[in-house]
Amino acid sequence: SAENIFAIIARSTVLAEPIVLNPEQREQFLRVRTFIHANSMHDWSVEEMADLVNLSKSRFFYMYKKIFDISPSLDLCRIRIQKAQSLLKNENLSVDETAERCGFNSPYHFIRQFKKIVGVSPGKYKNKP
Repeated sequence: SAENIFAIIARSTVLAEPIVLNPEQREQFLRVRTFIHANSMHDWSVEEMADLVNLSKSRFFYMYKKIFDISPSLDLCRIRIQKAQSLLKNENLSVDETAERCGFNSPYHFIRQFKKIVGVSPGKYKNKP
């Protein structure tokens, strides 16, 4: 209906609220990010991450993305892929073992994410001189 269309347009033209963080909040987000990165093997949900700073899932996601310019899930994935790159180059592990050691539940998901972020498959990356 026309009313629904106007509602959608109105919502899309509202300016995003600016994030104003006090130094304590910024420090709290930095600590949480460091903790999540240090525990990247854990199968984190955004809800679990949000619980670490006592925020709703949607508020946490919004603030995290504004502060770090990346979604919490993609940030976690990139940390896991960086760890995988190091393991593939420095350890004699299979792609499946690497995926498992980096916290990926599925080797297929790991391969897709690795290729998307690095540009080549983990197997090709491992065998590159």
